[in-house]
Amino acid sequence: MNIFEISEEDVIIPNKFIQDDLNPSLWIKDKDGYKLKPEVREKLLIIAKEFYNYLEIDADYEDIYFIGSMASYNWTSKSDIDLHLLFDYKKINKNTSLVEKYFDIKKKYWNDSHDIKIYGIDVELSCQELNAPFYSKAVFSIKKNKWLNFPDKAKFSIDKQALVSKIVNIANQIEDLEKTKDIEKIIDKSKKIKDKIKKMRKSGLEKGGEFSIENLAFKYLRNKNYIGTLMKLRRDAVDKNLSL
Repeated sequence: MNIFEISEEDVIIPNKFIQDDLNPSLWIKDKDGYKLKPEVREKLLIIAKEFYNYLEIDADYEDIYFIGSMASYNWTSKSDIDLHLLFDYKKINKNTSLVEKYFDIKKKYWNDSHDIKIYGIDVELSCQELNAPFYSKAVFSIKKNKWLNFPDKAKFSIDKQALVSKIVNIANQIEDLEKTKDIEKIIDKSKKIKDKIKKMRKSGLEKGGEFSIENLAFKYLRNKNYIGTLMKLRRDAVDKNLSL
């Protein structure tokens, strides 16, 4: 991949970066601001309850958050409805790290095996620790039916060249790995790239939130299936290494 082959508009978001309104399929605009459509909220409550039952735990969730692009002005046709169930992990098990890993596995299997849409928009389910740091600039409580953090329609300044450079750096590493025949090298290198992407996004969210260069780079790599390709390369290599 060459840095000059990437369109800056394509890297960030294919349409407008900031929309004039929240998505009208989901939100009703009135003199008091934006309200979630009643039928949308009702369906999201049902989906959240079904996901909770699937988790098979005793502790109840504290709240249900609708966060991310579809709760903000930076939504696009590719954006999802991000639904987070909040738990006090200590009420589930004292080993909160184990709880987090359990939720990560359950979340992955749920999202991989379901294709739930609200007016054509994908619904992604996740779990979150009640007191964990939160980086979303838009938070709507489905349970309480009110905004906890209303999105700010500010104009964001993005260093497009820095964003493109960060994407190209990781994309090149993944493309080079696709050409590698050495199984052990693929296993080792894929883990390093995966860890690098994870640290990059975490750092970006902590410093600049969802509009950070690091998080935008992550979204591009995910949407263009670079991350999916990386995971498949690693899975295939591990399977071959374990086979006789």
